Parts: sequence; structure tokens; C-alpha cells
Amino acid sequence: MKITKYEHACLVVEESFDGAQDKQGKRLVIDPGNFAQSLPAGLDNVVGIVITHVHADHFDQAHLNNIMAVNQTAVIFCPDEVASQLTYDNMQRVSGGSEATVEPFRLQFSGGKHAMIHPSFPIAQNVGVMVNGQLYYPGDSFTLPTVVPPVLALPVNAPWLKMAESIDFLMQTKPKTVFPTHNAFLSQAGNELVKHMLSGVIQSVGGTFTVLDVGQSLNI
Repeated sequence: MKITKYEHACLVVEESFDGAQDKQGKRLVIDPGNFAQSLPAGLDNVVGIVITHVHADHFDQAHLNNIMAVNQTAVIFCPDEVASQLTYDNMQRVSGGSEATVEPFRLQFSGGKHAMIHPSFPIAQNVGVMVNGQLYYPGDSFTLPTVVPPVLALPVNAPWLKMAESIDFLMQTKPKTVFPTHNAFLSQAGNELVKHMLSGVIQSVGGTFTVLDVGQSLNI
């Protein structure tokens, strides 16, 4: 599995079919939001798109249209609030506890609600997703996965979180590898502080902290 990070909270996961003669990787796009300016407009071989919730930094209609124009059979997985804004036929509504397969990806969804920003703000629907039992991404929440994920995409900065919550989530999850996501709001100094604080935490539970810059990939 190859995981490529784009700006903020957008991930592209690539995997080949087991035993397939065509070894060209199939792709799953997660949260193509409006901060992901470097996400290629002509991204091909996309079989699935996961949109965890309706907020624009995770769900950008222009990105979605670009992906679907090139990959017309790709399946969109999303909560009801996102689905209500879409007109595509190949769409599957998901919620916590849902499971789905779009080869070569097996998806397990968890949670249901976005973390609270403030009591005066409405709480959106949100799903976390486990991909092939290898990568867990909680969207905008700290919903724990049902099993320990080898790799965790950890939100580290947002109006809805504080660092203590990211640390607690990391210590409870105990992945082998963690990389920061949801970090478009941070300066270079802020990203360095996150790296400094979380590296020690993950080492204390026997894991490794990895920084993925925009367009950089992790192979697992």
C-alpha cells in the first residue's frame, strides 16, 4: 500500500490487485477538500472516493468533479449530509459500522459525528475509515478504531481540537506508524512543534512518527 498526502487532510491510497497481471495501482481518494490545491486534476485509476463529512476542507465539489470526469465508474462513499449535495449515481451512503468493498480496497467505517467546535455550531455527520486493515483515518473526530491500526493519519490542528486530545488519541490507538494530517493551518514553526511533541509520545508506545510533506508518500 502506498499512501500519498496532499494539503491538509487529503490522502490518496494506492494498491495493486493480488495476483493481477496488471500491476498498475488502483487508487482510493480520501477527503479531496479545497485546501488540496496540488491534487492532480487528471488523477486516474481511481476506483473509490471517501468523503468523511460535508465541510469544505474535506469536500470540494470541483475536485470531485475532476476526479469523476476521469474515473466515471469510481464509487463515492459518504454520509447522508454529503450525499444530499451530490447527483452521481455511483454513490454509497455510509455511517459508523458500515463496511464496503471496491477492489482492491476493503473499507470499514466508524463513528458518526464530527467533534464539537462549539455548542453554538451545528455538529456535522462524520465517519472514520479503516482501509484494508492497514490505515485508519478518523476524519474530524477522535473515534477510536475497533482494532489497532498499523498506520494512523492523526489530526493535529483544528478549531475542534487541542493537542492534549491528539496525544490521548495517539496513546489509546498505539499504531506502529503515525503521520500528522489536518495541518494546513499550521506555520512551519507549528509543524515543528507538533513533530517534537508527538515523536516522543509515539516512541513511548513503541511506534514511529513520520512527517509527510505535500505530495510525499509512505509505503507499507
